[in-house]
Amino acid sequence: MNPYGNDPSSPNQPPANPPYGAPPVPNQPYGAPPPDPQYAPPPNPQYSNQPAQQYAPPPNQQYGNQPNQQYGAPPPARPTSIGVQIPELLQGSIALATKPSNPPFGLVRGRGNLVMTLAYVAIGALGTGIVGWLLNIGLYNFGGSNLAWSPILTYTLGFTGGFAAFVFFLAQQMKWNTQQRDEFAAAASLYWVPVVLVLSVISALLGGISFINLLTTVTGAAQLLLLLGFSLLALKTLFNISYEQGLRPVALGLLVNSLVIGLVTRLIIEIL
Repeated sequence: MNPYGNDPSSPNQPPANPPYGAPPVPNQPYGAPPPDPQYAPPPNPQYSNQPAQQYAPPPNQQYGNQPNQQYGAPPPARPTSIGVQIPELLQGSIALATKPSNPPFGLVRGRGNLVMTLAYVAIGALGTGIVGWLLNIGLYNFGGSNLAWSPILTYTLGFTGGFAAFVFFLAQQMKWNTQQRDEFAAAASLYWVPVVLVLSVISALLGGISFINLLTTVTGAAQLLLLLGFSLLALKTLFNISYEQGLRPVALGLLVNSLVIGLVTRLIIEIL
């Protein structure tokens, strides 16, 4: 009898442990040796034995591994801001004419487009000139004279040139960059076209009535006051420029506008 109570010949005793390093006996309830470190696989240095990151693809440095985006796919295209277009300017002018207390100057914020703005002003001036031409034919009997269609040239060239001179003069006085200049030009066109169109037509109608010629002067003054007020409001809305700070440059700019219109009108009449 083994003094430790572990007689290998006893049928009630478990079998002896296998030699160290031998593979364990299948279905052996106990006594299996621990795994041999000699035959254990070495850690994988490539993936650092981290199950969550073992097969994770490397970060996409080009596109930044954006969430919910297929690996390697390019990012969605960002919407690009295009300049304001003529139909939008027309809608803005209509909105301003119907509700002048709330002009939609925010429509052009960051979307100034000087080419489209000048084209819109030229179209409005051309419409004013056509109305003046029709008035010359119908009311003033200028049908057989070259002066009959002179308003088409004077309004189109004069008002467009005067508007451009006003914008560039104000940009030089305010030391604006190109984007700020284009934003203000687009905002100014929203009120410039309806004010010039309506008051110029009214002035042309009243000009043929001798006893109320004074009203033509009144309409001219009203046009300047409206352009002054809306210009100051546009400066306040777009650039937070106070009325006092913007009054002098705007007034000088409107003077330059009037001088350009008078010069162009005089040249056209002399040529005709």
